[in-house]
Amino acid sequence: MATGNYLALKFTKASDVTSVTVQMIPGNKPAQALDEDMNAVFRVASTDQVIEVKAYKGAELVQSTTLSLTGLTLETE
Repeated sequence: MATGNYLALKFTKASDVTSVTVQMIPGNKPAQALDEDMNAVFRVASTDQVIEVKAYKGAELVQSTTLSLTGLTLETE
């Protein structure tokens, strides 16, 4: 695992939501679909980044939320 700052989050979803994707923006990975454990780990380079969370019913986007990292303290090496 690469060195740096990491943020682990557990998400929940409504029973009628079929899938959830998460993506760090800006980042170097496309949106990732969460599996049944609903856990995600992000490598944080800057508190200017945001986490975008999208919930779907089938192919229909039903909710989109952006999580700010403002106020998060990052350790320096």
